Amino acid sequence: MNEPLSDLSSVSPAKGGRKAQSHLFWGIGGVLGVFLVAIACLRRPVVLRAYRSPDRVEAIAHIREVYGALEKFDSTYGSYPDASTASRIKAASGTPLTLGEGSSNQFFRQLLATVLRSETPFHAKIPGAIKPDNRFADDAHALSHGECAFSYAAGLSSQSLPSLPLLMTPMIPGTNRFDPKPF
Repeated sequence: MNEPLSDLSSVSPAKGGRKAQSHLFWGIGGVLGVFLVAIACLRRPVVLRAYRSPDRVEAIAHIREVYGALEKFDSTYGSYPDASTASRIKAASGTPLTLGEGSSNQFFRQLLATVLRSETPFHAKIPGAIKPDNRFADDAHALSHGECAFSYAAGLSSQSLPSLPLLMTPMIPGTNRFDPKPF
């Protein structure tokens, strides 16, 4: 066992030399590394699930659907729903709905009269919101109070600055500010 210390590559693990200790160290380190990665992988999905709650995912899907309807409306009528399109929509569709400019709900009714056939895309699970009943043949039921969770910035078109928000939810009640707390 008088091997030179400068040539450790010839020491075999069976003889208990440094190479065996090195393998043992990397073996323990490798196991420790795999254990830490396993813990990290177990924790990450929990964080992602908390960040991407089902309510938030549903709200994002609905806002995409409403945005698609707004784009279709814009390509047909030259702008998003506003006071100037209300009379044209009323004449073209014959809808009995009030298509005024008093609220987001009234602007969104223009989408119900032309592009969308459901109130469901206007829902997001936020405080004060109720699930839409999909009854929108008259003013008493069409996007009634609480069925629409989105605020709408009227007067914009697809030609407007893309950085301007068109749809928002949730809002701080009585303000024009976003409320991040519900999600």
